[in-house]
Amino acid sequence: MKAAVIIAAAGKGQRMGCKKQYLSIKGTPMLIRATQPFTGLPFISQIIICVPREDKGWVERELLPPFSLHPAPVIVAGGETRQETIALALQELDSEIDIVLIHDGARPDISEQLVRKVYSETGEKGAVIPGVPARDTVKVISREKRVEKTLDRERLRLIQTPQGFQKKLLIEAYKKAKEFGWEVTDDAAIMEKAGHSVFIIPGEERNIKVTTRDDLDLFFPREEARTGLGVDIHPLVLGRKLILGGVLLPGEKGCGAHSDGDVLVHALMDALLGAAGLPDIGHFFPDTEEKYRGADSIKLLGEVAVILKEQGWRLNNADCTVILEKPKIAPYIQNMKENIAKTLGVPTPRIGVKATTAEKLGFIGRGEGVLAQVVVTINRDAKEGGNSGECES
Repeated sequence: MKAAVIIAAAGKGQRMGCKKQYLSIKGTPMLIRATQPFTGLPFISQIIICVPREDKGWVERELLPPFSLHPAPVIVAGGETRQETIALALQELDSEIDIVLIHDGARPDISEQLVRKVYSETGEKGAVIPGVPARDTVKVISREKRVEKTLDRERLRLIQTPQGFQKKLLIEAYKKAKEFGWEVTDDAAIMEKAGHSVFIIPGEERNIKVTTRDDLDLFFPREEARTGLGVDIHPLVLGRKLILGGVLLPGEKGCGAHSDGDVLVHALMDALLGAAGLPDIGHFFPDTEEKYRGADSIKLLGEVAVILKEQGWRLNNADCTVILEKPKIAPYIQNMKENIAKTLGVPTPRIGVKATTAEKLGFIGRGEGVLAQVVVTINRDAKEGGNSGECES
């Protein structure tokens, strides 16, 4: 019997705060991890992936090609609810399909063994769902939060996916759901309402559904945090503009440099590149190249941000210190933080900028130069694709 798998991944991620199906787990989007256990199995002849309508083109063009899933997935623009989304996916089933497996795109850690078990049992029983015993006592409460009764834990199961159904039975059940206006939370419930028996098989404890950030952290710990230190120093010379953190400051002297001399941003770039184990800014933006003469350092920082993202890294926070005798930069610090945060795509509170003087000691104290030190932490953190920006930790 030939089977199709429908990956339900059209949610907006309201509880996570972003589209969780695109979150990266150890470098692979959750949606891909949820799909991969079905690829290459001899009985899977069709893969249908349901995504938010606005992301369909992006998923087809950018998300899927690097992973070479087989058979090549059909991408379906989802509806307003999960039930609507599955109904749309059912319309795309090939005529030769006998069994339909439906799996949550937010369950990225299922085994091939479970997929095979659901498939084989569905062929015999018509409708099969995996479940695990409830570990905690479950109580029914009133609106006033008063306990009304305690359920028998031995008879309770926490239901997972993939859920398996014979195609004909599932399509008939969905037709009835539309006719009678049923609204349910999973596909097995539609089968139950339609009068079909649904059988439980043992699920897997590892097969959790990622719903909140805590789920992601608990079951898929973020990879190591890394720390980077950046230091930059420039002479102060007459006739140059003094630019720090992308902000033009008043004064007669500015940083002598091939670029705009933004010592703060230069130290930040080196800290980021160093934390990621990459070469310094001289490698990426050499002062021997004319195209970088007078370059806007904030724009170069944007290029560094792209480089880090391509390597799978993301800024956690940056702590920046500028040592400068004059002018006083306190009135400009907020603008500096906002410029840097916007360029790196992080909330402004993740950027710290402090200033101090050299108490008139040394070349800095004599007004001959400026020094910046930056410490950053970066993570291989959750990243989101699609058309809604990135998740914030």
